[in-house]
Amino acid sequence: MLRPAKKSGLELAEGILREFKSSSYPDEQRQRGIYCNRTLNLRSISCIGYDMDYTLVQYNVIAWEGKAYTYGKENLRNAGLPVEDLKFDPDLVIRGLIIDLERGNLVKADRFGYIKRAMHGTRMMGWAELSATYGRELVDLRDESRWRFLNTLFSVSEACLYMQMVDKFDQMVDKFDQVWRACLYMQMVDKFDQGAFPNSFGGRGYRGVYKLVAKALFRAHVEGRLKAEIMQEPADFVIPDPEIPLTLMDQKLAGKKEGGAREVTGMLPWVLLITNSDLEYTQAMMAYAFDQYLPDEVTWRDLFEMVIVSSRKPEFFSGDQTLYEVVTEDGLMRPCHKPKRGGLYCGGSARNVENALGLKGDETLYVGDHIYTDVSQSKLNLRWRTCLILRELEEEVDALSKVGRALCHTAPTASGWRGERGDPADAGMSKRCQRRTPRLGRNVLRACCAPAAMWLVRAAGNRAGAQRLVAAFAQLQACRMSDRCGREAEHRVNLRSLMLEKEIMGDAFNQLRLGLQRQSDNQSPPVSMSSTDVESTLARLLLEMERLDKIIIPKLEEDGRHFNKHWGYLSRSGMNDKSHLTKQINKYADIYTSRVSNFMRYTPFMYFRSPSQTLAHDREAVLPGMSPGNELNILKSLGRGRANNEVGGNGSQDAHNN
Repeated sequence: MLRPAKKSGLELAEGILREFKSSSYPDEQRQRGIYCNRTLNLRSISCIGYDMDYTLVQYNVIAWEGKAYTYGKENLRNAGLPVEDLKFDPDLVIRGLIIDLERGNLVKADRFGYIKRAMHGTRMMGWAELSATYGRELVDLRDESRWRFLNTLFSVSEACLYMQMVDKFDQMVDKFDQVWRACLYMQMVDKFDQGAFPNSFGGRGYRGVYKLVAKALFRAHVEGRLKAEIMQEPADFVIPDPEIPLTLMDQKLAGKKEGGAREVTGMLPWVLLITNSDLEYTQAMMAYAFDQYLPDEVTWRDLFEMVIVSSRKPEFFSGDQTLYEVVTEDGLMRPCHKPKRGGLYCGGSARNVENALGLKGDETLYVGDHIYTDVSQSKLNLRWRTCLILRELEEEVDALSKVGRALCHTAPTASGWRGERGDPADAGMSKRCQRRTPRLGRNVLRACCAPAAMWLVRAAGNRAGAQRLVAAFAQLQACRMSDRCGREAEHRVNLRSLMLEKEIMGDAFNQLRLGLQRQSDNQSPPVSMSSTDVESTLARLLLEMERLDKIIIPKLEEDGRHFNKHWGYLSRSGMNDKSHLTKQINKYADIYTSRVSNFMRYTPFMYFRSPSQTLAHDREAVLPGMSPGNELNILKSLGRGRANNEVGGNGSQDAHNN
């Protein structure tokens, strides 16, 4: 009797995953993945703390921030400022921008602090103006008197109102400049006396405008009208996510055995809520967002070992504030020296939590949406592990994925690209190259129908290059792009081609110039051209590069417009570099994702591993011998096949680009 062949460990694991219908990234929803900057083993985590606003409770940004904007505008109007014609524009601002209080500008910087885009008031600055204004300056967030970093979605209404008020301020300044030079001065003084331009609005510069806006929005929050309206009609402002309560239940139950005893080995986490919101607001929001999705007789409070409201982050992570225990339903409190499991508290400090639960440093994972208040301060002061919630990530990853996949579907189909049997994975490859190409990579490419990728393999002409190119392109999927993403892919291919053309011309210009210099000093063999021809060629190349600049600069300003028409991609600054926000995420967030419920697509025992990080010199290792000229020829060939194709390859790689 024949026994069935014993399954290998890999086959066994794959069968289990099929049985559980695992839908973790990257198989289905890339935008719902959890991305890792620093390796994190959840089995080593004994406590998970959560922020509430924009973390456990997701808001409709347009509704919530629009309402905050309305109340802030009302406060400014009551102060006599001319704001009647202003309207909330959520597309004006994205997270990660920086306000320049000295010049009244909103800027986007790269990871080194160089400013790549800027807006004055509500007007985008052109390349020449940007270079003249910031050509010699770097953003330094340590100078808080000048720079304000937009860390969270709560910054949207403030920044939007501020930039619109800068426009108003500039209109007023322009008129007063004319006053000093003309007889209209007294008439403008009359207008000023009538209240058209109140005293608080003039003579204080852009910093004064910022203080007025900040004060108006602070009053909107402190006076309680805004939160009272949200608590009264939460359905208008909150976007419920039924998977978040279930995710927390998984995490809470993961650390228990039957009968409720907590595991001793591989202990999984206590679940805490630590929020800056007050008790009344927290109870209302959590009850609405959680209780309707929990089993009968289970409330949101049952999910947390400890709840801390009015925590006053970031001081919570660095200070030693007094801790109060909430002892009655109406919020009566008393001082407390040591918090206990199941308690409801106000204020206190992270040290209180660590001492009460017997924890230290990296045993705690804190999850929040604010890069400074939640993530950087908990890591810098306590060495807690960190997870950043970045809701906009879903739209960004989806946009980047669609544009990147444009290469895979329609590449040139010139003679010799496809094999005799029409197999794109073998197109144009010799038998020797086919044998050297990893079978798995070829199978993936065959499934993806990416002849362009294999054409690049053929161009590399060696085993190492073929293997690395196959690995690079194997992750791309074959699918047709929407018109919008097709246009973006076409734009990026054209832009990269133009930049390569300029690079080649620049190299030729420099070589000719050096050759002419050496020839004049009798240091090297003479240049084949006469001195007159060299001079005319140099002049022609210079004109050509100037012509390309005039084309490239507007295209750079348009890059990423299908994500945001003003600022482009959240994680990118310029064509190939990381934004300042991405630098902060890489530095302080061990993992990052778009929403808490993404943890449900993994397990509470997950081992997150960071991807291999690319360096500038990795290009030669991946694409040996790939000169700018070769790359330009490849891009032009792709463009002939169909315009909406893009060769991926940012010089600065993020976890969500893998």
